[in-house]
Order: sequence, then C-alpha cells, then structure tokens
Amino acid sequence: MPMPTTHTHARTDLTAPRVPSLPAAGKSLVRISRNRREIQYVVLSAIASMATERPQMFRSFLADFFIKATDPSFCRTLKLRILTALTDSANVTQVLRELQTYVKHSD
Repeated sequence: MPMPTTHTHARTDLTAPRVPSLPAAGKSLVRISRNRREIQYVVLSAIASMATERPQMFRSFLADFFIKATDPSFCRTLKLRILTALTDSANVTQVLRELQTYVKHSD
C-alpha cells in the first residue's frame, strides 16, 4: 500500500508580504478607465486618489489622462486632478503644453 507523501516548499523570507507589482496594477487601472462613462468615473476617481500617494504607478501612462473633446465634464475634472498629481520636473513641459491646448479649446 503506497504511503502518501507530503511536499513542502520552503519560503526563505516569511516576513515579507507578497505585493503585486505596482506598475502592473497601474496599467490595469488605466486600461479599465477606457470603459463606459460610469466605469470610467469610478476608476478615474480611484486613480486620482492613488496618484496623490503613489504617482510613480501612473507616470508612464501620462498621455492617457490628456483631455479628449468627447470626455464628459466629470472625467475632465478627474483627469486634471490626475495630471496635477503626476506632474514632476521631467514631464512638466508636456503637461503644460497639454493644459495650454485644453484652455484654448475648452468648451
């Protein structure tokens, strides 16, 4: 009669919690934000909140937060909050250029 065997996997660092990759989480949220307006509002609200604490999650997706002519006003407001949170010395010129375009063509 075969005896059951126990397989164990040793984990060397038991104190460190497993944290998902922040850039991957940011990428997923940005992708979801391209959905319907109702979903877009909820996701952009979450991104705006997260971007104030961890802007590095979303900096590589800066252009995704540029205002589009078809964006409803509530999404425009959230995108402006996000752009403000993501602005640093490396991308300030790009953000200012976008804001100038927005001011010129805003309705």
